[in-house]
Amino acid sequence: MRPTTSNANTDSLLAMAVSHHQAGRLGEAEALYRQTLDLAPTNADALHLLGLVTLTRDPVEATQLIAKALKTAPKNILFLSNLAKAQNAAGENSKAVNTLKRVIKLDPKNDAAMNSLGVLYAGLRDQRKAEYTLRQAIKIRPDHGEYWNNLGLILSASDKKTEAIEALEQGLKIAPDYPVLLNSIGAVHRDMEHLEESIALLEKAIAKAPTYFEAISNLGVSLNDAGRYEAAIEKFEAALELNPEHGETWRGLSKPLMTLGHKARALEACEQAMKLAPGNIIALWERALVNLLSGDFKAGWSDYRARPMVNRKKWPPPDNPVDQAADLSGRHFVLMGEQGLGEELFFLRFAARLKENGARITACIDERLVPMVQRMGFIDNAQSKTTPPPKDGEHILIGDLGWFAGWGDITPPPVAIAALEENAALIRQRLKNAGPGPYTALTWRAGTKGPTTLYKVAPKTALALAVKDLPGTVIALQRNPIEGEVEGLAEELGREIADFTDLNDDLESMLALMEQIDRYACVSNTNLHLAAAAIASGAALQCHVLVPAPAEFRWLADGEFSPWFPNMALYREDPAMDGQKWDGAITALGHALRDALKQ
Repeated sequence: MRPTTSNANTDSLLAMAVSHHQAGRLGEAEALYRQTLDLAPTNADALHLLGLVTLTRDPVEATQLIAKALKTAPKNILFLSNLAKAQNAAGENSKAVNTLKRVIKLDPKNDAAMNSLGVLYAGLRDQRKAEYTLRQAIKIRPDHGEYWNNLGLILSASDKKTEAIEALEQGLKIAPDYPVLLNSIGAVHRDMEHLEESIALLEKAIAKAPTYFEAISNLGVSLNDAGRYEAAIEKFEAALELNPEHGETWRGLSKPLMTLGHKARALEACEQAMKLAPGNIIALWERALVNLLSGDFKAGWSDYRARPMVNRKKWPPPDNPVDQAADLSGRHFVLMGEQGLGEELFFLRFAARLKENGARITACIDERLVPMVQRMGFIDNAQSKTTPPPKDGEHILIGDLGWFAGWGDITPPPVAIAALEENAALIRQRLKNAGPGPYTALTWRAGTKGPTTLYKVAPKTALALAVKDLPGTVIALQRNPIEGEVEGLAEELGREIADFTDLNDDLESMLALMEQIDRYACVSNTNLHLAAAAIASGAALQCHVLVPAPAEFRWLADGEFSPWFPNMALYREDPAMDGQKWDGAITALGHALRDALKQ
């Protein structure tokens, strides 16, 4: 039977549309698909193919078109697979999961659908189902590099880094030159702090695909983590030439720029990241750190509310800060501790104004700090944060106090806390037993590595050499020293080092020690907050702080002193001096210590 004229026109239009589609002329293809549907509104092929054309521009319309095609062909595997893609692009991930389940029910050996389903589960943060589904895809098609890549990424996201490396290496056996796999394994090695391996793999990925934006941006991150800041900037900028709309790369660029002191450019990079991703709290957090490091405290404290370690659903920030002159009589503020010991001591200084203006203050903090905080003078009640807080007050996270208490760009001083006499007496005797004064204490490592924390480390041998010839007694105050570390350092220096490292677990005794020693040369650590409290209480302690790059916001980006700890001298690592970053700081520290003896 010969086709009707209408059918012939439809077939002709559809054939021309497909030809344009295959040639990449999507505008012409779309127009012809729509003309086809004017003649045959239920033509499944035209509906499906028009859905594919509109997928990037309008995934919601694409979903509607392909769903309509499926009414005519409900078991068409290709239609269902592309419907899942459209649903995923439209943000309907749960619907996409159900669609892919339909595909697998119709075709239990469809490895591509299983791979897509595993990736969707990962996006829904169901790592267990994601891993299981991808392993099923690999059972069917073990020679597919992309599947191994996706499994590796899911294992990495589940913090199974070693298994992730194994999966990705298996993929590389199949596809040794596959840039996506090289990029993924390079990123996982970076997460494991295998920075040289990471850099080499990412460079190999870029050699295979010179315009591979993700690998270039990832290389910038790895170079930054390795302390190669100029090279990191170069890679981030190269990535942004390829994709200037990628907010995460702008955010990454801000880090080495700030470390090298390019404050305006770092702030500009943060602003660009926020413009491209307005809801990205990590970008807002980065801007907070840039502003705080630059000394713009008012702006910095406002953005600091976006710190990612806080559950804002549980602890929403207050609506407005208090006015500096506000009468707060009758108001009760319950300050909720949320960070480490040092941070809680640091932020409580902002609460003094609330008390001065008439408020009642309850501090819910680490139980080890409770007795000290009770002695601050402006805290009405201090209690462990593991105890249920009072219900009658306004609950404020301690980290929000810089903004909430209305200090603006003013830097309140450290709070004085005097040591308890019983602890002071015990420390006096222990120092006497350790050796003669003056007493110089050392800490060369602090903190833990993480996405929102800094790991602070100075070369301990160089630090110790700076105090080698000082008279008196040298004291080790390193928290959790490596076994034999203190003894090895003493042997290297050829002099006794008194081991007081146990005091890191006894804050009251550490405070008493800070009142009685003469000098403390260290990286930033919790003990410096106790030292600041002791100095504010009248101690004659001299603190010499080695500031690694990048610096914590409390030490600012540059300068010999910080307004937050005005009585402490700072010696900064120079990030621009490859191989000799600490030389200038250690030399200056040695001169300062010797000069102090002449006074």
